[in-house]
Order: sequence, then C-alpha cells, then structure tokens
Amino acid sequence: MSDSEHAPHAGSAAAALADRDVAKLRLWLRILDASNLVQRELRGRLREEFDVTLPRFDLMAALDRAGDRGMTMGQLSRRLRVSNGNVTAVVDRLVKEGAVVRRSPPNDRRTHLIALTDEGRAQFVEMAAAHLGWIDALFADLSAEETAQLMSLMEKARGSLRRHAQESEEKDK
Repeated sequence: MSDSEHAPHAGSAAAALADRDVAKLRLWLRILDASNLVQRELRGRLREEFDVTLPRFDLMAALDRAGDRGMTMGQLSRRLRVSNGNVTAVVDRLVKEGAVVRRSPPNDRRTHLIALTDEGRAQFVEMAAAHLGWIDALFADLSAEETAQLMSLMEKARGSLRRHAQESEEKDK
C-alpha cells in the first residue's frame, strides 16, 4: 500500500488530529493492547490447566495476601475493582467447593470476613506458581534491565494518572 492509502480521509477524526502529537495516544493503545494480550493468555491457561477463571484467581490472590485475617466483601470488591455482586458470586462458588470460609467477627455479626481454607491456599499456591511461570515466559524477551526500566516508567505514568484523577475529583466537589 502506498502512503496515500494510509492517509486519513478529509473530515475524519484522524484528519482532524493529524496535526497534533498523538504519541501518548499511541502509548495508551500499546499499553491497552499488551494488557489485553496478557489477560487473554492468562485466562486461557487458567481455564485449560486449572478450570479456573481469572476473576476467581484474582480473588484468591487477594485473600492469600490478606492472610488468616481475611477480607470483607467490600474490601474484596474495592481491591478487585468489581461490584459486590460479582464478588458474592465468586465467593459463593468458592465456599461451596471448600476453598474459602465466611466468618463473622465476634464484635460485628453483620460483617463477614472471607478467608482461604487450607485446601484453598494449597490450590492457590499451585496456580500462583504456574502463573508466575507464564508471566516469565510472556515477558522473556525483556532483559532484567529493560524490565526495571519499564517498571520505573510505568510507575511514573501511574503517578501522573493518579494526580490527574485526584485533580478531577477535586474539581467535581
């Protein structure tokens, strides 16, 4: 194809933006594409090797990090950035399978703490080891130095995003 075939059509959004620097837009699209590729790969491997969904794995990972103290449904919902309804559905299945328990703290019987059982922790440890291997393989083409560099740049980008979000929230008040 010639360059003229790739040129934006007059009146298109691409034509209107042609004079603007779109490097950061391209960066966002690459980040999104990379994230989607990783998630698709992880979803497939979790399903194939463990018959588990990515949301279930993520919930078990959050509970593993919380340790024996567990987490409330609200904490899980905020940590996973999903609705309480989504968390409830996954937790209900895990309770049925014996991978997690619900318990009420003695001082507040309205609240339920969710924690991994020994069986659930053993399942998660096996999945987490496989998950780590998959991530290592997916990013095998990056050297340790490149990984550190990319981590540093992503942390800087995340800081920028958080500042922008905070400024937006303050304007909305």
